Formats: sequence, structure tokens, C-alpha cells
Amino acid sequence: MINSAVRSLAIVGGVHGNERTGVEVVRRWQQKDFARYFPALKCHYFLANPRAIAANRRYIHQDLNRCFRPQDRKNPYLMGYEQLRARQLAHQISLAGIDFIVDLHTTTAAMGTTLILNCPHPLLLNLAAHLSAQDEEIRVLQYAPQKDLPYIRGLCELGLTIEFGPVPQGVYDQAAIAKTQRTLSRILAYIQALTSGNVSSVDNCTVYQQIETIDYPRDAQGQIVAEIAPHIRDYQAIKPGTPLFYHRRGNVTPYQGASTVYPVFIGEAAYVEKGIAMALTQRKTIAI
Repeated sequence: MINSAVRSLAIVGGVHGNERTGVEVVRRWQQKDFARYFPALKCHYFLANPRAIAANRRYIHQDLNRCFRPQDRKNPYLMGYEQLRARQLAHQISLAGIDFIVDLHTTTAAMGTTLILNCPHPLLLNLAAHLSAQDEEIRVLQYAPQKDLPYIRGLCELGLTIEFGPVPQGVYDQAAIAKTQRTLSRILAYIQALTSGNVSSVDNCTVYQQIETIDYPRDAQGQIVAEIAPHIRDYQAIKPGTPLFYHRRGNVTPYQGASTVYPVFIGEAAYVEKGIAMALTQRKTIAI
């Protein structure tokens, strides 16, 4: 049996100001007090990047979801808008005694509903396994554990991201809003059930563990010179030798790894500036 001491949750939207789904979900939950259906839990709502939300831009100075490392928050020379905002949010979340963070995002990649974890905590893996059983579309993307996470979900041990896509940047998508709300409700229902011991543990969870990122082929000036091969799909297996990129001059860049991998965040629009065309993962079933 998984025991839970979770009582206080942060529900965060708008870390990226042009991902409107999370913004809308936070506003709806605040206005309609959906948290009343989960009386054992105290929900705190955060619109993380208000200036970027108002401008309908991903960020003002830099990606807020890369600003939460403790050493960066303590650095007095980092005074950009998002850097200051990260300090404010960390302080507010600490004061509120948050036990669990749910960060709401969308992606332009066709990833369906993805739960992103960094911490391999048994509660998070058990939750992910239960949600996957309820909705076969849900997949679990696991990043390597890190001490100093740059993401807002790293402000407490029990943190995860709901990532839904494909959704264009800067638009309200009713299907994405509905799906995100459904997944959020199931997370809160699971945590509330844990408080009364009404959830059984599971033996394992299937996850996609990120192993590397791949950039687009570029020329000497840094310009992209190839397109992602059209048969490459999120969470669909890539075997060694599979074409990854088709160049404009007709040549092909294949996958040169030694084992089968599963790509995610394929062609994510916001990742071009980060030098990422896709991330590669290994699919594993891990014991809990």
C-alpha cells in the first residue's frame, strides 16, 4: 500500500504564456471551485508567467521553465523577468506548504496525453500506472533524476507535468482543455483516495526514459537543411538505420544508434531555438 501525506497541491498554468490550455484550466478551476470535489485536498492555483500570458508569448526574456535551479534563484546577478518570477513562485509555493505540483502544458508534437516525471518516487509511478490503466492514450515520459531541476515541478519532490498535444501555440483548444481537466481530476481523485487508504499499489509501470536529444541537420551558418522524415511518429519505434531526416538535396540522415528507440517531442516548435528536433527514449517496464 502506498501511503500519502499529500494535503496541499499547486496547480500551475501559463509557465509558457502561449500555451493557453493550462491558463484556461487554472482559471476555470478557480472560478468554478472544482476543488470542492476533493475535500481532503487544499488546491492552490498559479498563473506562472502573467506578462507572457498577456502577450501570448512563450516568455518575455527567457524560458521560465529553465529558471528554477536553486543556484540560479540565489544568484543576485540574474535579474531577467522570468528569473525574478521564478524566485517569487518558489517563495509562494514554499509558504503555502505545497506537497505536490501539477504543471499544465501543451506541445505542438502529437504526443497525446503524456505525464512527465523526474523523480522515481513510488507514489508518482503508482499514480502514473493507475492513470495509464484508466486511459490507454496516456504515456509516461521519465527524465533522468536530477538534484537541481530547472523546472517548476522540481520545487517539491512530488511534481509532474501534464503535456498534451498536438496543440498550436497561442490558441484555445477545447479538446485539449477537456482532456487536461479530465486527467487533472483523475490525479486529484487518486491522491484523495490515497489519504483514506483506498488505492492499492501496482507492481510496475511502463515508462519512456529519455536518453538523448537530436538536433536538425544544419549548415555552417546554423541554418536547418533537412526535414524530419514523415514516417517518424511520437512513441513509435525507430530501429537502427531508419531514416530520420530527408535533406533538400536528396540525401538522408539515418538513425545511427545500436538499439530501438522511441521519439517524443517530434518537431516541437518551441524547441527549434534549443537545438532539438526530437528526443529519443527507451521503453521500459520498471518495478515499483
